[in-house]
Order: sequence, then structure tokens, then C-alpha cells
Amino acid sequence: MKQSETILQLMLVILIVIAMVPYYFILPKKDPIAISEIPESIVIQTSNKVELQNHYECAAFSSTFVLRHFGKEDDDNRLYKKFPGKLLDET
Repeated sequence: MKQSETILQLMLVILIVIAMVPYYFILPKKDPIAISEIPESIVIQTSNKVELQNHYECAAFSSTFVLRHFGKEDDDNRLYKKFPGKLLDET
């Protein structure tokens, strides 16, 4: 019985891999937007720091990056605590 379960599991893994192979070829190989197409007015070129986040604080960390660009220093984690719409586990 154990051997037949192992064979079934192996077959399932092989089928999943086979099903995923086409997605490798569908995904783009390079970014479809050329950097030259991005307007200079929206590119942040000033010296700035990028903080490391612990969980799912992407919105707060990217917001503080933009705020620092405009000269308003803020703490990423403190700003994240103010963000609305988080899940019950605060993520």
C-alpha cells in the first residue's frame, strides 16, 4: 500500500510540473516598459535609503521612500501602524 501511495504522489508531482512548464514560456523575459518611456518627472533620483521590511509593510515602506524624497522624514513602521484596511493579524 505504501509503495502505491508513493507512486501516486510521484505521478501527481510530475503532472503538476508538466502543467506548469507552459507558464515558463508565457511569462515575459524582459520588462515590456522601456526605461526611456518613463517620464523624468516621476523618477526619484535624489539620494534616499531603502529600509528592510519584516512582513507585509510594502505600502508604508514605499510611502516613506517618497516622503523622504519630498523632505519629510518618517518612520516606516510607525507609518504602517496608521495604515487602514489591514487584516486581523495586522498584516
